[in-house]
Amino acid sequence: MLKEDGDTLGVNNISGSCHTQDYIRALPSISLQYTNPKALAWKAEFSATIAQLAMPKDDPLYLELQGQYVGQILFDNETRASQKLYRIVAIQFVRSYCSTRRSCWEATCEPVFHDSCSGQFIVPIDKKVEGSSVILANALQGYALAEYPEGMDSAPTQLPWVDMYIQHFVDVISPQYSAITTQASFASPPASRRTTRSR
Repeated sequence: MLKEDGDTLGVNNISGSCHTQDYIRALPSISLQYTNPKALAWKAEFSATIAQLAMPKDDPLYLELQGQYVGQILFDNETRASQKLYRIVAIQFVRSYCSTRRSCWEATCEPVFHDSCSGQFIVPIDKKVEGSSVILANALQGYALAEYPEGMDSAPTQLPWVDMYIQHFVDVISPQYSAITTQASFASPPASRRTTRSR
């Protein structure tokens, strides 16, 4: 195994190799009962170190955008489409390799409607995969939050549209739902009461 590594990877037996990275392999223990306890401890420490180094780290901007936008309701008052009300469910990075489109951070949104009975915002049944809670891919809508006009090495530029649509919902749409709910509560008949007649 060691000889094979030396011959194929070119890090042990060949000087001046084009390989610039050292390769390390943790050899298996034939019998743990007869393996030096120090070697077992070093292997465990080695595995933990490799796992820690390999652990993916979230982009700080992703964490910021996720905390700020996920769960927000927006109303796209500029679209001609019949569906205008959305809830932001995820933040994702969209890498572009095309000169006509820039790489950006995107708010992925699911379509919702206001249920007057519960007051909740619910995804329509016809926008879900039948028999599940999975949203149909063609029902999801993406809005760019920040883009990289100068390339990935520069700071992203924040885009205004999502904030505008969220604010439109807060200022214009949400009060209408509150008024409808209030009117419905006043219009509902009082609970039945038992009355007793005194003789």
